[in-house]
Amino acid sequence: MKLIHRFYLLPACTALLVAVMLVVSPASFAQTDKQMAKMAQQAEILAAAPRLGIGENTFSAEALADGELAWVEVEQNGLYTLSVSQPGALILSSFPTEDGRYDGRTKPQQHASAKSLDNPLNLGPVLLSRAHPYLVSISGQAAAIVTLTLDELLEPVTEMPQANTPVKLDTVVYESTATQTSKLPDSHPQLKIQVLADPRATLNARVGYQRITSAGMYPWAADSAAPVQITASVTGGPPPLVLLRITEFDGKVDETEPNHSVPNPLDVNAPFDGVLLPGADKDFLAFSLDSAQYLTVQVESALPQARFDVALQSSEGNKTQLLWKRQSSSATLNSESLEMAAGDYRLDLQRRDGDKAPA
Repeated sequence: MKLIHRFYLLPACTALLVAVMLVVSPASFAQTDKQMAKMAQQAEILAAAPRLGIGENTFSAEALADGELAWVEVEQNGLYTLSVSQPGALILSSFPTEDGRYDGRTKPQQHASAKSLDNPLNLGPVLLSRAHPYLVSISGQAAAIVTLTLDELLEPVTEMPQANTPVKLDTVVYESTATQTSKLPDSHPQLKIQVLADPRATLNARVGYQRITSAGMYPWAADSAAPVQITASVTGGPPPLVLLRITEFDGKVDETEPNHSVPNPLDVNAPFDGVLLPGADKDFLAFSLDSAQYLTVQVESALPQARFDVALQSSEGNKTQLLWKRQSSSATLNSESLEMAAGDYRLDLQRRDGDKAPA
């Protein structure tokens, strides 16, 4: 009985499957046709998009009102700036494909943007490679001039610096195919360091323990040859270009890095100049009092948007006890008069704003 029952169920199931297929398939084909038409339209729009040349490029108010797409295909590796003469929005992106073009299915990746309701737009400098095209989206309410400027030519492209060797005071541009590890020269204790990568890349750059963003120059005072580690990776297309620039620091700082675990000495009633790098940089300073005193803590930064945490701790061997802590609401902080006993102390400073410039 079970065999007969199963025998009669099979044709019924088959008929049901056929019926379902007859109902669903036309809708699926219609959906596919619609998607194909949309992709074809996108491909046609991208193929017809103008190419931005070096210098001024004029766009009408009608084009910018709907949003205009344009290709950026530079002929030389370099640092470039994109600017728009009117308020609006400017977005730099690219397709993570081998040739950097739309392949009918891959979505573009956004790399950088500039937006304003009141002021002209400026984006850069960004490191653009001649090996890969980029796509910009421009929108606004009035006709505008879009200017592409070559700020600095980055030639020649060299091989990656040799692993675990001191880097020279120089500008090196190379294709990143793996994590690059080297170290700072120990004969130059005060340096400026700049790391930039093709905007297509995910950049992870560190000097010692400190992560370095791609925003600009960073003063670094070190009492030893700190390690430098740079990783720049992309999901598609040619290997990204990386710029590593190391020059002498022409200013003066009292701190030496790393000082996030071993404090720098601090003299009472004497100014101490240091640098809080972006990304929650910590600086520890140590001082001692031979007798009880009233002290005031004063911290100020030349960067208006800088914000930081300041903590005062008593120190005895490896043990510390928090005595006073404040968060700055501006680029300056002044404590009330603090009654201090004789002993050893540590002053902790930590960056907590999101700005990419040193403070």
